[in-house]
Formats: sequence, structure tokens, C-alpha cells
Amino acid sequence: MAKRELRKITVAGATFVWNADWTYIKVGEESYSFRRTIHLHIRGATNRSQPLYVDLCGPIGDDHAYVLPRQVRAVIEYGLTHGWDPTTQGGPFWLTGADTPVLDGLVITDRSMSGTPRRSSGEE
Repeated sequence: MAKRELRKITVAGATFVWNADWTYIKVGEESYSFRRTIHLHIRGATNRSQPLYVDLCGPIGDDHAYVLPRQVRAVIEYGLTHGWDPTTQGGPFWLTGADTPVLDGLVITDRSMSGTPRRSSGEE
């Protein structure tokens, strides 16, 4: 398996690295419709910094939805103003469906890459 290359982006004078994976999740319990889901993983300049994770969905039926650098920038800016601190170490900081940055056609989903609902950090 090839090593996935990280892309770099500079936001507010700081350098971040990111990559994205995608899969399909089923839409509805009885449906045969699937929606492309993109898992975005962002870190500060060091590998030990707290990662920012978000799962994004494109429109139903759009098999080519993918995250663009301007959307990555919007996610970083949103995360920075809503509690993400890439200079610290620790577990991942998740953006969830309750978060609403403007992402040009992509929306944040609470579904994990497996298609199951993700538990919020407050659930036991």
C-alpha cells in the first residue's frame, strides 16, 4: 500500500498538513441510495499536534464530490475560532453536524466512515 502524501496549506501565517479519504454511506434505513462521504484530517505543523477531523458529504447523487483547498481553509478557520488548538497535543477535535462553516456544497455529517452515527464527546 502506498504512503498517502500530506498536502500543505497556510492559514493566518501558520502551516497545516491535511489529507482526505472518501467512502460511501447508505442514505436512510430502507434506501438503496448512497452518499459520498469525505473524511478530512488536518494537523498543525508537527505530527504530535491535536488533529482536527471532520466528515463531509456532497449532494446525493454526486459521485465526484471532493474537498478543495478553499474548503480546507474554511474548516481550519472555523475550527480555530471554535476551540481547536493545533499547538497542543491530545485526542482529535471533531467538528460535527451542529457545526456550520460555509463549504460550497459540502455539509458536515455526524456519520462515521462506517456509516454509523458518531457518538458526541459528551456521551458515555
